Amino acid sequence: MEQKRETYYDFLRGCAIIFVILIHSFGISFAGENFPVPSVILRNFFNVAVPVFLALSGFFMAHKQIDGNNYSHFFKKQFFRVYLPVLFCSIPLFMIGIAGGRSVLKSVLLLFLCGYSIYYFVAVIIQCYLLLPFLNFFYNKGKNAYVFVMIFSLVLALCGWAVKSYILPKFGISLPLIAYAGGFWMWSVFFIFGFYLGRQKERNYSIKPWVLLSSLTFVLCFAESLFLDRLGYGVGVGQKPSAMLFSFCLIPLLFSEKVKVAFDKLDCKGIVFLSSVGFYSFGIYLIHCYVLLAYRIAVKKTLCISLNGYLQWACLTSIVFMISYAFLWGMKKLFPRLTRVCLGV
Repeated sequence: MEQKRETYYDFLRGCAIIFVILIHSFGISFAGENFPVPSVILRNFFNVAVPVFLALSGFFMAHKQIDGNNYSHFFKKQFFRVYLPVLFCSIPLFMIGIAGGRSVLKSVLLLFLCGYSIYYFVAVIIQCYLLLPFLNFFYNKGKNAYVFVMIFSLVLALCGWAVKSYILPKFGISLPLIAYAGGFWMWSVFFIFGFYLGRQKERNYSIKPWVLLSSLTFVLCFAESLFLDRLGYGVGVGQKPSAMLFSFCLIPLLFSEKVKVAFDKLDCKGIVFLSSVGFYSFGIYLIHCYVLLAYRIAVKKTLCISLNGYLQWACLTSIVFMISYAFLWGMKKLFPRLTRVCLGV
């Protein structure tokens, strides 16, 4: 039985997928420039996108009855729901790689391990689904046991991103995205946190501490970006230890019942639209990289349009979003079943 969709959580998905597009448009828009301070601040905030998606997934997984008898069936269903679309969407990149001279073995591995483009997220979410029986076990053991698991997973994420941010650049090691971001230990803390929040009967806790902590850790994000730049590793606007802390502190704020109740009182067409975007978020995630690829080829090389960094960032994000959303909306209307299997919506 499908769980009724709630506008607020689809709104969070809608915001998160737009943040994802903003992230992937950032490097193109400001290529060859010194990043202006406001752009660094904004880019750091958008890092919350993937943690929000993972927390939402964990939150809704917590509502499902999963035990030894039905877990296998549940996992297969969830696995194919996310894996088949990413395989389908990886095929053009697979063929481009082969045509470009990449070895067949490497291309096949990238295809089946979700190694193309930014599809590492699917590998991560599949690993998180595998963690569900363990999360159920520790949650049933008591609050202290589960909090320990949550803190341990946060430490793993902090250590993992510290290695990525400081150790690998020091030795000049550059890894593919799937190699450093595709492991559950880099992200699972948000899925685990979301699962915990989903199991709570009430979430009427005070949001003041989380507002303060998320504010402080966001300032830390900006400071760490400048520190990484001073070390000569480039402006670290992407994920890093402070970004993990910021997202960890922001999640309980976003999932607070007080915030949700305040949201439900709002009446705005923009909110309704963003909630509809949330419904298509997985499909937009899968296909927007192709729109960006087309932009790189057609605009950057052929049309040579020169725009101010901020203006280009806004225009590129808008174009990528509108094309992706319109394409999925049309496909869903024309081929609903096929779109569900191949594009995940």
